[in-house]
Amino acid sequence: MKARQKNMNSQEINQTFDLLALAQADTNLKKSGAFFIGACPFCGGRDRFNLTRKPNGWRWFCRHCANDGYKTSLDYVMRREGIDFK
Repeated sequence: MKARQKNMNSQEINQTFDLLALAQADTNLKKSGAFFIGACPFCGGRDRFNLTRKPNGWRWFCRHCANDGYKTSLDYVMRREGIDFK
């Protein structure tokens, strides 16, 4: 008998996805208080990328290429892979 796979919605994915592990594979991050800071994996700015854990999951932003507020784990993966939500 095959195990039944649960379909997750975007909120569940954002709450449970380990964005820290993925981002650390893409760039060198250093812990500073509640934040992980390092070079942006998208624009390359050396200290622009900021990653933090919120109650609803990991959130990130770059002061140069994503400076309109914190983004979700799904936003990171979509940008990294060059795909849209569909």
